[in-house]
Amino acid sequence: MTATPSPSTTASINIPAAARANTDAGAIAFVRFWFDRVNEAFMTPNPSLIPALSSPSCRSCSNLADNPVQYAAKGQRVKPAPFKPLRDVKSLGADSLGQYRVSFTLAQNAVSVVDSSGKVVESQKASSAVRIALLSRKGEQWVMQGLAAPQS
Repeated sequence: MTATPSPSTTASINIPAAARANTDAGAIAFVRFWFDRVNEAFMTPNPSLIPALSSPSCRSCSNLADNPVQYAAKGQRVKPAPFKPLRDVKSLGADSLGQYRVSFTLAQNAVSVVDSSGKVVESQKASSAVRIALLSRKGEQWVMQGLAAPQS
């Protein structure tokens, strides 16, 4: 009987073994896990979750990470989770720069930004778009390098 590897910890984030595997399935599992942490970052708010799983050079990640920082400073959070489970997820393999690519449909829920008393201070409409996640390996795990629209 073989033991299942324990989750990796990055800045207090347990990354499941499936989301660390250096395989197509591992890359897909990491992208799903990354968006689960983005949802958590927006709803709690926890400003450290997105940067802990992202490259410092990822502008898309930094832009997303700015929201929980602002929400935390104002005593606000988002409800419900901003992103629905990813659909049409597929591996596109490595690109010419060595970044691994995963394509998916990202659907955003209609959400409300609420203050500490639960009062709605802002609303955002639902949307959906195809995106490509760019990943690289850092040690034994994946790191988000960027999010982009597919090129025509």
